[in-house]
This record gives sequence, structure tokens and C-alpha cells, in this order.
Amino acid sequence: MDRLVTRLLQLARIQSSPDTAETVEVAPFLAGIVARYGQQVRLDVSGTPAAITMNPDHLETAVRNLVDNALRHGAGQPVDVVVGHQGSRLAIAVRDRGPGISNGNQGRIFERFFTTERDRGGTGLGLSITKKFVEMHGGRIWVESELGKGSTFFFEIPLRVGEREPA
Repeated sequence: MDRLVTRLLQLARIQSSPDTAETVEVAPFLAGIVARYGQQVRLDVSGTPAAITMNPDHLETAVRNLVDNALRHGAGQPVDVVVGHQGSRLAIAVRDRGPGISNGNQGRIFERFFTTERDRGGTGLGLSITKKFVEMHGGRIWVESELGKGSTFFFEIPLRVGEREPA
């Protein structure tokens, strides 16, 4: 119950907090997040843009949610975080080597409260929180998964707050 309440508060904070944009140096910022996981997470920042303008707490929440999820479902294998850019958008991919996600569950994976891990404490909020953050910043998120081979979660957001995808 405590975990559920914590996640709901996290979602409410993201939805209601003012977007206090700061310039975030991407490589050192993400290296700091990934360092907390030790050897379990590998970071590739070779194609990383120098900086992004946004609320650093939102970016950290999104990345940590994806990494935590990948570690839970990654069958004890290392998780890869690959950071780059697509034009004027920051692009992040988080890959695990777990059992993958069925096609039926892929369609629901970002829904609030949907989880396949309820018996292990899953709340079904981590991915929906990440989706909310990405969409609030004019970005998009998706998953590619193959049963038996793992899953990769991708998201792209503008390098500057308020920029939107060209129509």
C-alpha cells in the first residue's frame, strides 16, 4: 500500500508541478543516475546532445522508472541505457534481456494500474508516470519487445521545453 501511495503522489507531483526548466548537461546527469545501480546498468552516451532544457526531476523520474522496470524484468542480466538524439530531440532507449512482453500486454503496458507483477509489489504506475512525463514535454514513448529476447523502451523529448513535434 505504501508503494502505491508513493507512486500516486509521484504522479500527482508531475501533473501539477510547475515546469521549472533548467539546463541539464545530459551525459553527466544520466551517468549520475546510472551510477547508483552499479554494474547492473551500462550507459552509452556516445551520441548524446550536450544539454537539454527541462525539469531535471522529471527526467530523472522517467529514466529511473524505466531502469527499475528493466532490472525487475531483465532475468538478472545487465540493462543497457543508450542516449542519443534525433534532430532536436533527446532519445533514450532502455533495454533488458528478460522474457519479453506478450503482444496483448504491449498494448496495455502504459495504462495506469496495469501490471503483471501485482504479486511481487508492482503498482502499475511506473510506466504510466513515465508516459505522462514524456507526453507533458511534447514527446513520445513506445516499446519494442520479442518473447524470449527482452524489451526495449524508447522515448524522445524535445531538447527545449515547449517545443513540439512538427505537424
